[in-house]
Amino acid sequence: MIPTVQCQACGEPLIPVDGCVVHPDCPLPGMSGFDQEADILKERVTNMVRYASSQQPRSLQTAAGPSDLVSECDRRVGYKLAGISPVNLTWDPWPAVVGTAAHSWLENAAKVWNRDHPEDNAWHTEVELVLDGTFPAHSDLYLDGMVVDYKTKSAAQMALIKRLGATAVVPGAIKQVQLYGYAFQQAGYPVQRVGLVFLPRSGSLRSMMTWVGQYDKKVAQETLSRVYSIAIRLNELDIISNPHRWEQVDATPGNACGLCSLYSPDKVLESGADDAGCPGR
Repeated sequence: MIPTVQCQACGEPLIPVDGCVVHPDCPLPGMSGFDQEADILKERVTNMVRYASSQQPRSLQTAAGPSDLVSECDRRVGYKLAGISPVNLTWDPWPAVVGTAAHSWLENAAKVWNRDHPEDNAWHTEVELVLDGTFPAHSDLYLDGMVVDYKTKSAAQMALIKRLGATAVVPGAIKQVQLYGYAFQQAGYPVQRVGLVFLPRSGSLRSMMTWVGQYDKKVAQETLSRVYSIAIRLNELDIISNPHRWEQVDATPGNACGLCSLYSPDKVLESGADDAGCPGR
């Protein structure tokens, strides 16, 4: 069982999600002790980062990818399949910004290695794939029959993974890398294993942890089967013409709701979900 911590803003129990230790919709404490000019500087830099993050290709991508397909929440998957525009524009993008920067650096690192080690030109990085002929997939690494996905994590998450294991803490990440394996296999690559590389957002390289498992086509196919079932359900509900019927799509509310792009902090549970967002937990 994953231990809980207290939200620093509201005091309610919170399971750490992607490094956050507050509910994403809670007001954060002010910058007491700083002068007004410093506060203005912080606000301007924050606005710059938020805007730049919102303009990144990943933020603007409307098509569902492997990371979107492994959510435990059917409604969250459904929103992505239907191409509903994000409404949650206030969540903190910084963990994703750091992760994107790390991925970019690691991509270049693989290219530098291949350039300077022609006898061991083994790293295939950032391969563009199409999963099951439908979903775009942007892989991190392929090495000697192994498909690898990078994950940047907070110190708290790294400690949980070390103590409880990847299968207990990040089962969605394992399904995701199995989907990448399936996409590589469909593209004609031999795939025997899948791996995850957990990199700390702070600390040292020695803190890196890795997980390797056998490639299991069945896991990928079962994940896709669930996704197609959700798509069929949306079609049966004629969801685009009847947005109020999003309430009829099963949801799995929890502490991660605030990180969903369709979470609407202005909605109350009684109003239900529609194409303007979901009230979450």
